[in-house]
Amino acid sequence: MGRRVARGRPHTRDWFVDADGNPLAREDFNVRARRHRVIALKGSQETIYKREDIDLPAIRIVGVAPDGDGLIFIDTLESDVGDEALF
Repeated sequence: MGRRVARGRPHTRDWFVDADGNPLAREDFNVRARRHRVIALKGSQETIYKREDIDLPAIRIVGVAPDGDGLIFIDTLESDVGDEALF
């Protein structure tokens, strides 16, 4: 069975972890407030992406960079590229 390494918030929708399972970032989307945020968790918590007044997230995070120092995402508003482009 897995172990809990961090707690999310009521609006947390995804987690991104390193190879050892340590949390790198958390993604929150608050439907009522219409706010999408990504919070880096290395060291102190820092908001690295924030967008407000949206009905759906404008980006979709698809993974962690190979060196573990960044996130890979698709801009869902500006791109017509689907998931098949990732594979």
